[in-house]
Amino acid sequence: MADSFNSNRFWVALRSHLQDARKSMLRNFLIMLCYLLAMQLFFIIYLAMSNVYTYILEVTLTYSAATFIFVIVYGATYIMGPRKPARRTTFKELQATPLEKFCIRYIYVTVILALGFILAFVCADTLRMLLTGLIDGEYICGLPVLMNEMSHANTQPFDWMLLIFELGAFFFGHSVFILGGTLFPRYQFLLTSVCFCAFIALLAVLPINSYIDQVDKTGTVTGYVALVVFYLLAAFNYWCAYIRFSRVFGE
Repeated sequence: MADSFNSNRFWVALRSHLQDARKSMLRNFLIMLCYLLAMQLFFIIYLAMSNVYTYILEVTLTYSAATFIFVIVYGATYIMGPRKPARRTTFKELQATPLEKFCIRYIYVTVILALGFILAFVCADTLRMLLTGLIDGEYICGLPVLMNEMSHANTQPFDWMLLIFELGAFFFGHSVFILGGTLFPRYQFLLTSVCFCAFIALLAVLPINSYIDQVDKTGTVTGYVALVVFYLLAAFNYWCAYIRFSRVFGE
């Protein structure tokens, strides 16, 4: 029963949790909207003298993408649920198994947060376009520029293997912060960041490059090995996070 998953029960519990968190979601959306709009307007004013509007948008979108990664990683450390006692009690009393509760929180801190950021970006980009259009009469939307940059249409054909590799690296990093959110009761993001940086520093010290050179003489296997390792480590971290989560929210 503890590890069971019932789809009907899960969707009822998910709707209940999202309804309880609607004020938090609205607050997070407004914070992201104000930040993204302020950032876009700042770069437009700062770089306006260059008279290269597309370049301004590319710089803005680069920082927006970096902000998106930060928001998703930071949000992952809140996997253990609301901090306010009343909302935390409500979450604990949801008619759902620990596995279903874990999936609910994963969707909340990952999917819902990502959709909220995308919506905030679209709104901020639209407001920026309208404001700058009223000033100089040129309405340029940033979304086509964003899609163009993501697809690398200006430089090279779309590389699916590169996308899969980047997703593997992202999910590995995301799983580390999900796990950190379950291990540390306070300052989850800060402590997880310190541990993650220490792990990266350790990899830099260890003679891994020489070992890879011995394994891969042709330069064609290393990328695939790293890809598999990324996804396996991500799955292992998610599993460890669920074990820790289930001990706290187990029936």
